[in-house]
Amino acid sequence: MKYNAILFTDISDYFLPMRVHGAYNIAAHLREHGYTVKIIDHQAWLWENHGKELVNLVESMIGAETIFIGFSSTFSRYFGEPFYMKPRNIKPGLKKKDCFPYMLELISRVYLMHPHVKLLLGGQGLQTVTFYEQFKDELDCWIRGLGEDSILTFVRNVEQGIENPPIISDAASPIFDFHNQRNVFDIEDNILQHEVLPLAISRGCSFRCKFCTYPLIGRNSSEEYIRSEESIYSELMYNYENFSTSTYMITDDTFNETTDKVERVLRAVERTGVDMNFWAYTRIELLHRFPEQIELLGQMGMKASFFGLESLYEPSAKAIGKGLGRDKTLDTLQHVKDSWGDTSSLHGSFIIGLPYETRETADEWTKMLIEGETALDTISCNFLGMTSDYIIKSGHTTKTFFSEFDLNKEKYGYKETPDGKWENKHWTWEEADLYAKDVLKSFAERRPYFTWIKSAQSSMACMNLKVTNPELTWEDIHKPINNDDEANEFESMINNSRDIILDMYKEKVL
Repeated sequence: MKYNAILFTDISDYFLPMRVHGAYNIAAHLREHGYTVKIIDHQAWLWENHGKELVNLVESMIGAETIFIGFSSTFSRYFGEPFYMKPRNIKPGLKKKDCFPYMLELISRVYLMHPHVKLLLGGQGLQTVTFYEQFKDELDCWIRGLGEDSILTFVRNVEQGIENPPIISDAASPIFDFHNQRNVFDIEDNILQHEVLPLAISRGCSFRCKFCTYPLIGRNSSEEYIRSEESIYSELMYNYENFSTSTYMITDDTFNETTDKVERVLRAVERTGVDMNFWAYTRIELLHRFPEQIELLGQMGMKASFFGLESLYEPSAKAIGKGLGRDKTLDTLQHVKDSWGDTSSLHGSFIIGLPYETRETADEWTKMLIEGETALDTISCNFLGMTSDYIIKSGHTTKTFFSEFDLNKEKYGYKETPDGKWENKHWTWEEADLYAKDVLKSFAERRPYFTWIKSAQSSMACMNLKVTNPELTWEDIHKPINNDDEANEFESMINNSRDIILDMYKEKVL
């Protein structure tokens, strides 16, 4: 079959075959307007292991009716930075270690054999900026930000013979009705039975954390960007009836933004009559302020939650817009654990190098994490990430890409070092990085059977066991690990699950 559009996207992590659904949103929108779309997912893994087959497959999908091939920025991290791939200027001296040779072959073939086919880049993250800077002369267009309306504009311009600008931004238009969004996934998308799928309830975030991009985007989570109960119910039922899916990762930046939103999803879940399981990003301050949310989330089927706590040192937390305070934070976490039970998993994310943080203050609160004085099951700990001034000065200082910290380093006591990193009077980038790694190491050492899978991606990875072992209960998945043999067996189950999922997808696609 020939397609109007072919979209390449990738999983959130190689060890976690979880689809990133931006491309699927775009595909659903194009399909709704009469276009045929093929999505190639798990792209980096497919290129690496089945490149020649994939090139031939895509070649067979291209015809006179093909308008574009789109590459999501999710793939670009696999190339590293800087990127060496030149889509329309393939240099003979390129080494295999610099890129995926089969992708180069595909792009070269498209350019030579199908010059009418446009090459698009999609995405809004920093990696997209870097990629675009490398290839802006070779790409036909960069669809920046949320792509539903932008890509429809691009396609219609091509059909009408109107030249597209090199960048099309995602300014909201009446064409796209997110509130009543159609089902994202299609039979055509090679969804596996029992697959854990991403689920978007809303877009945007109403909070203004200083290190985050969203406050600068200018798009809050208004009712217009919160889906209706009916559309949520419809998607849950469609996925269950077609793919037996009952486990989801909710991709909202803050799922519990309002109690009404949580209640809306709960009503939709109850209407399905199916036991659902969910993983979501939730905000601890809201659970403290509206404790009724804790019970509602438990009733909904929340099995795992990611808390962006960032710091238990109150001056640092307040500086970035998260000032609940240590005692209230820890009390609320314990309330959540008591309410959801032992089969739930609570993950806390922390940042080293925030304003006002010294090594002494960090020692005090990280010791609590290491010694198990919180209700958190797992943690992640990273140094403060900050964008290089080189990137900012490249001409992309729009509100789409950077945080308040990035744009006002000096205001918060940071300066850029000659190597493009940062330092303040308490930390260098390297010191914060090493300190964060030591915290993670110490946290794991206090837990004899704390395998890699029990760390940052623990609960999401466990969810994927459901795909290959749908008979497993949450009690089975979260049972205590008591010795090396059990730890190795559990890790083997995770690895096998990942490999089986990828192989099943390969068979469907190829």
